[in-house]
Amino acid sequence: MDARNNEILWSTNVSNIASPNTTSAQLLTTGNLVLQDNATGTILWQSFQHPTDTFLQSMKISANRISGKKVKLTSWRTPHDPSTGDFSVSLERLSIPEAFIWRGKSQPHWRSGPWNGQIFLGIPEMTANLMFALGAEGNLNEYYWDYSKKQWSMMLSAINTECGVYGKCGCGVFASCDPKTSPICTCLRGYVPRNVEEWNKQNWSSGCVRKTPVQCESEKVIKNNSSVESVAVEDGFVKLQNTKVPDYAEWLSSIDFDCRTACLGNCSCKAYAYDVGIGCMLWSGNLIDIQRFSMGGTDLYIRVPSSELEQVDGATKHTSLNVENNLQPVKVLLRMSDKSIALEHEEPEPNTFVLPPRRNRGMPSDRYSLEHIFRNSRYPIRVAREGIEIVAKAFSTTLLTKDIPRTVLEANEKAEWRKAMNTEMKALEKNGTWEKCILYR
Repeated sequence: MDARNNEILWSTNVSNIASPNTTSAQLLTTGNLVLQDNATGTILWQSFQHPTDTFLQSMKISANRISGKKVKLTSWRTPHDPSTGDFSVSLERLSIPEAFIWRGKSQPHWRSGPWNGQIFLGIPEMTANLMFALGAEGNLNEYYWDYSKKQWSMMLSAINTECGVYGKCGCGVFASCDPKTSPICTCLRGYVPRNVEEWNKQNWSSGCVRKTPVQCESEKVIKNNSSVESVAVEDGFVKLQNTKVPDYAEWLSSIDFDCRTACLGNCSCKAYAYDVGIGCMLWSGNLIDIQRFSMGGTDLYIRVPSSELEQVDGATKHTSLNVENNLQPVKVLLRMSDKSIALEHEEPEPNTFVLPPRRNRGMPSDRYSLEHIFRNSRYPIRVAREGIEIVAKAFSTTLLTKDIPRTVLEANEKAEWRKAMNTEMKALEKNGTWEKCILYR
């Protein structure tokens, strides 16, 4: 209130107060200004639910699915004018929440990438428990308290390169933006510029389009001598590492679901990604606002037709193994060469990988035996089984008596070993342990 003019400059605008004499305002140590009913202890109003341009540690940016009400940040008009500016920050895409900076009411200016419960995937440098402020120019800046200077110092900005602006590569349709390359915008593998002339002038507004349609359920006829064999051709995927995944992700509720299978099973699926905190993310529309990072981010798998995978990529490692798609009806066999089954002198079949010989294949190493432990321990050890639970005792007995297959052929005869091998292969694929390439004759 301006006491000289008896004019109210600002008010909490709370109308459900029983008596003005029973209320008090208090600034908490968190920075939250609260209006409280002293009689009941009820908080009638708090500044954390009506933020301006600053986000503190204990604040919450939220959105109500039912009412549509949002708690959001709003920028100042200028660095010196605290009236409402052109930019705001709100939480969107509530199935997989993301933070957006908006210019005006509806134009996206920047987005954070999906929230995985710990960080936003599109902010690799993000740290917790700091302060954020939305600048008048539309950038979200992160600050830390500098004890030596006794002031807040800026740590990083959300938009720190051209690629940080939403849809820099022509709304980012099927293109990725990498600030380390020149030009910064590149069509995804399997896509070409919609307008080559504009693209060469670094006008990326029209984006990219698919070069060859995906195969989905199409068939490829292969002539083998006089016979004709019909073989289903699957589309494949190329991996884009360290990315801010596209906008409009679709979430699969089961984190154990096979993301690749789900995407292949839907002809409209353009890409998929997996994050342990989120689960499967699929994209069936345009791939918008993809950004490449030097580190962090997520692996994004782009769907491409098999013909695209047949092209030799000079960046592909020759020691890699492709299990993403089947280009031709050839048999791929991992054969164990072992003297005990006399395979080491046999000529390998075409497209057969032979593992190096090992006489003790399938046999546990001596270092796992109790005798080895007793002989090599620096301190006396006594291993007793009478004090452990029945379940643990049964498990230890199983380890000592388990029949371990000596070859892949033996392992394939038992359902539990086939399941174990499939589980391991899926884990290797999901974790990106191997680079995948095409298997040629």
